[in-house]
Amino acid sequence: MANYVNAKARIIFVSKDIVCFLMIEKLFSRLGWELICKDEIDNLNQIVEGYPSVAAIIIDGALLSDEHEHLIRWLRQLHHETVLILTDHFSTTMLSKAIHFGFDEFVAKPFNTAQIKLILERKLLHTVDE
Repeated sequence: MANYVNAKARIIFVSKDIVCFLMIEKLFSRLGWELICKDEIDNLNQIVEGYPSVAAIIIDGALLSDEHEHLIRWLRQLHHETVLILTDHFSTTMLSKAIHFGFDEFVAKPFNTAQIKLILERKLLHTVDE
């Protein structure tokens, strides 16, 4: 079970925030996980379909609008094993949107990479146990 989490997991990170990108990149390279970075959310469905077995998708709330609800719900329905994480500065509006859209987790900014690592390890272990 622990070998799965340490295996090469594939994570898609959607953000234009270079500081967050650098933090996430450093964490994932240390863990041996593959990081795919994108700076727009609109073609996320095509990106996900192009990469088999995506373990998680982390989306910066600054890029998320109400028009993306159908896309997130599609991801949730067809890729139910993929962990969906929304990051943004805390507000009840963004937290409500995360719940309504079907995200697994909401991580408030500024976050540290230990939070992301813990969430992914917990969710990936849970997926293996099922």
